[in-house]
Amino acid sequence: MVLPKLRFVAALLVLGGSVCPAQTKPCPGIESNIADSRFKPGQVWTYSSRPNETGSTVTILQVDHLKHIGVVIHVRVDGLRMKNPRNELVPSIEHMPFTRDAMLLSTLHMQRTVRTLPTMDGYDRWRADCGGVYKISVADAISIAEKTFNAH
Repeated sequence: MVLPKLRFVAALLVLGGSVCPAQTKPCPGIESNIADSRFKPGQVWTYSSRPNETGSTVTILQVDHLKHIGVVIHVRVDGLRMKNPRNELVPSIEHMPFTRDAMLLSTLHMQRTVRTLPTMDGYDRWRADCGGVYKISVADAISIAEKTFNAH
């Protein structure tokens, strides 16, 4: 299946954060499920997308606070037109963590709220691996993920 490979590549892209070794217990310094005045789990937002993905959206999965980074917004991205090395369409990335500032710069309008969140597998892996956090726009992070994915 294509998507697990993309999740792995996206997890390796650490921009502005550091990766610590896999742990048997949660990463230190993470406060989960914090309240945020703008972003709440289940919200589906439009964002400043890449030109060929104007219908793409981000769904807020979780809001955390990391001691040295601040608020982290975990999202799923849908409506992508990414291609894998076999030139097959990859329509979504199940988990990408962003700083609150990156999300404020990226998001445009909240479209709706969903009651049932998509899978949290990517978040669980990120937390177990003490993954990094994107400090760049959602569109830029997707472009980097696609280039990295296709370079391997």
